[in-house]
Amino acid sequence: MKFVDENIIDTVASDLDINQYNPEEEKVFLEHQPAIAAYLISNGFSLLTKAEQDYLAFLALIIYKSVMVANPDVAVVSEKQLGDTEEENWSILNASTERRFHKRIDPFFEDYDQEDLLAFVEDALGDDEEGIVTREGKELLFIALKTLIDCLTTPK
Repeated sequence: MKFVDENIIDTVASDLDINQYNPEEEKVFLEHQPAIAAYLISNGFSLLTKAEQDYLAFLALIIYKSVMVANPDVAVVSEKQLGDTEEENWSILNASTERRFHKRIDPFFEDYDQEDLLAFVEDALGDDEEGIVTREGKELLFIALKTLIDCLTTPK
């Protein structure tokens, strides 16, 4: 799997500017990845605010499109793959004794193959100037987006 670098992510994010968001692009993404579509609207995200749910979908689309630029032959992700990966990610986060968000997620960056994508997620959640992400939603969003990155960039 090719590395998805910061330039690709920045270009995709600029093209999908949240203020000019086209729902049709999200529809195409979700049709190509039905398990991800089901995952993003699952009950596990009912604790998020509506704005956080929308932000999750928007960031997931940026991740997907960025991965597709570097790796156009991305496999369809399965529900089992999503579930297993999410469980692994929660285990890593729950093992942390740190209290601050940025310190709690440090272990995810160690020897990670898609560091730029993960840094994008950290920045999107940490530099939330619009006030979209609540303290309670930050970890849930991080784990969901990290799970998507893992599943989309892990060869089958």
